[in-house]
Amino acid sequence: MTSYTISQNSSQLYKNYLIVTRFARAWWWATVIDPSGIELTQGIFCHAEGQSSPREAIERAQRDIDTFDRHQGFYSSGH
Repeated sequence: MTSYTISQNSSQLYKNYLIVTRFARAWWWATVIDPSGIELTQGIFCHAEGQSSPREAIERAQRDIDTFDRHQGFYSSGH
């Protein structure tokens, strides 16, 4: 890895979820950690493909969080 790659790794909070971007093999990936500290690796959070930029990886993670939150709200309301 180059110093450019290492300096591009970052993290941010989105709806109390921690999104950590990582660079590997020419692609960007985002790891999502829930508010209780558990890394989400199943279902929509399990990606086979990387993204071409850290911004795209973060946007993908945010969409996944939004989808996950919608489904959680649906199931917790008794459906």
